[in-house]
Amino acid sequence: MRTRRFSAPTGSLGATVALRPGFVLGMSATRAFRPPAIEELFSAGPHLATYAYEVGNPQLRAERGYGLDLFARFQQRRVNGEVAVFSTRLADYIYQRPLVDSITGAPVRDRRLRRYNVYQADQSDARLYGAEGRVVITVPRVTGTVLDATVSWVQGDQRAGLAWAPLPAMPPLRSRVQLRRDGRAWSVSAGLDAALRQRRVPPAPATIGAVTCVLSASEAVRGAGAPSLLPAEFCPTEGWVQGQASVSRRWLMGRQLHEITTAVDNLFNTDWRDHLWRAKQVAPQPGRNLRLLYRWSW
Repeated sequence: MRTRRFSAPTGSLGATVALRPGFVLGMSATRAFRPPAIEELFSAGPHLATYAYEVGNPQLRAERGYGLDLFARFQQRRVNGEVAVFSTRLADYIYQRPLVDSITGAPVRDRRLRRYNVYQADQSDARLYGAEGRVVITVPRVTGTVLDATVSWVQGDQRAGLAWAPLPAMPPLRSRVQLRRDGRAWSVSAGLDAALRQRRVPPAPATIGAVTCVLSASEAVRGAGAPSLLPAEFCPTEGWVQGQASVSRRWLMGRQLHEITTAVDNLFNTDWRDHLWRAKQVAPQPGRNLRLLYRWSW
C-alpha cells in the first residue's frame, strides 16, 4: 500500500476601515494549501455522475497559493450591499486532463464500454481573478418587500509553456434578481436566474479530428458504436434565463410552528446545460420542477 503525506502552513490577514457611517472598505490576504484528494491520487474507474473514466496520479503535489481580496460594504436606510474583487495565484493547481491517443489523435475512451472519455489528474500553475456584488433594496411603502440582486464573474488561466491558456471548468458570468415579501403568515418570492454563454474554453488539441460536443439520447446509449465525443472542457455552452417562484404559509398551533411551501424552479421550462457539468454533452439540466414542502417545528 502506498501512502502520501502533506503539510504546509496556511493563514490569512485582513483589515477594514470605516470611511464614513454606512461605508466600509476592506482587504484580506491569504496563503492557501490543499493536498490532493484520494480520488485524484488513486482513482481508476468510471465516474458515472460526470460521464467520465477517471485515472488518479499518485505523483501529485499539494496545491499552494496566495490570494488578495478587496471589498466595499455600504448600508443606507433603504439600500445596502457589497462589492468584492479578488485575485489568486496557485502553484501546482490540480485539474482533470482529458487523454488523447498519441497515434490516432482521438480522445481516449474507456476500454470496456468505449463510451466514456478518460481523464487523468494533472497539475499546472494557475491564476484566477474575478468579482462579485450584491445589492438589497427595500421597496418603499410596501412592508417587508425587498429587491435582491447578485452577480458573480470569475476567469481562470493555466500556464501552457511560456503562455497562459483558459483553465477548464470556469463558470460564465451569472446573476440573480429576486423580489421577496415576508409577512407574519405569508412569504412570496419571484425572480430570474441567468448566465451568459461561455465561449472561453481551452483549445482542443490539434490532433483531435471532427468530433461532436453533444450527442442525442439515442447515440449516447450505443456504447462502442457511439460517435467519438469531444471532452466537455473543450465545449462551450449557451446562455440561459430561468424563472423561479415560491409561496409559503406559516401558522402557530400552541407552541408548534407549521409551514407549507410551494416552489417552482425553472418556471419557463428552459432547455439549459451547466457549463461545469462534464455530462452536459449527453443530457441537459432538469426542466420545470414543482416542490411541495411541509415543515413542523416544536
